Amino acid sequence: MICTNCGTQFEDGNAFCPNCGTPAAQPAPAPAPAPAAAQPQYGYAPQP
Repeated sequence: MICTNCGTQFEDGNAFCPNCGTPAAQPAPAPAPAPAAAQPQYGYAPQP
């Protein structure tokens, strides 16, 4: 991992840069799945 503040390379898993103390960048969370397509609320399919 490389510090975004001072550029020091350090091991992954460190919470802070050992050189300057800047918090290590956390990996971005996985995006939430897209919501399902809206289903018609009627008992029949829409007409073309």
